[in-house]
Amino acid sequence: MNPLYLSSVDSTNNWLHRELGRLSDGDAVYTDNQTAGKGRKGHVWENQPGCALYYSVLIRRPLADPSTLPLLSS
Repeated sequence: MNPLYLSSVDSTNNWLHRELGRLSDGDAVYTDNQTAGKGRKGHVWENQPGCALYYSVLIRRPLADPSTLPLLSS
């Protein structure tokens, strides 16, 4: 796992998608300032910089038990 901190990013998820070609399984990106954060079903939100941690993790391998994903993400 290779965590990468960005001081500001549009969306950690968008960043991962743009960088897929150079990332490995388990790599992660995190920030305390997303400028275009998004959630499930297209929901968007605004954040106050420095008040929360936002992250995305790239998982390329199939999970033996997908129900373990919440545990993995915590």
